[in-house]
Amino acid sequence: VQTITATNVTLNANGEIGTSYTNGIDIAATNLSVNTNNADAFVHATGTITMGGGPNNTGSSVGAGTLDLTATVGVSQTGKITAGTLKVKSDAAITLERADNNAATVNLQAFNGAAISYRDADAVIISGINNEVVSAGTVTLLAGGELNQTETGAIKASALTATTAKDGGAAITLTNAANNAATVNLQALN
Repeated sequence: VQTITATNVTLNANGEIGTSYTNGIDIAATNLSVNTNNADAFVHATGTITMGGGPNNTGSSVGAGTLDLTATVGVSQTGKITAGTLKVKSDAAITLERADNNAATVNLQAFNGAAISYRDADAVIISGINNEVVSAGTVTLLAGGELNQTETGAIKASALTATTAKDGGAAITLTNAANNAATVNLQALN
C-alpha cells in the first residue's frame, strides 16, 4: 500500500476515488479536499485531518456521491462538505460544524468515547451515529431542516443534543428502537 504524504492534499476526479472502503486512497496530510463529479470517494487518513478549502476555496464536494473518510485521529474542517452520503470514522473527535455543510445522509463513528458534532444546511437523515462503537461520547447535531434516521441508523451517545433551526420549524424524528443515550436534549427552533 502506497500512502500520499503532504501537508495539503486535494483529490479531484471525474469518477470514483478508490472503489470501496477496503480499496481507498491512503493519505498522510493535515489538510484534505476531496472532489468528484457525483461519484464516490474512499479515503483513509493517517493522523488528524482538516477538511480544507479545496479548489477556489469551495471545500469538498462529491455531489450526490458518497464521501467515505476514515481517520486514525480527529476530523475537523475549514471548508464546506457536500455529499449525497457522508461517512466518517475516527479514533478521536469528529467536528464538522460549518453552516454550509450539505449531506443528504450521514453516518458518523467516533471510537474511544470521542465527541461528535455535525451541522448541516438543511434536512439530514442519520444512517448511524456511534452504532459501531463500544463506548460512545457526546453527540451534537444541528440541522437547517428536518432531522430523521433510517430504520437501521441507530444513534448511540453518552449525551445527545439534536436541534433543527428553520423558520417555521422542522421536525426531529428519531424513532429507532436501538437508539441509546443517557441524556437527550431535542429542540425544534423557529
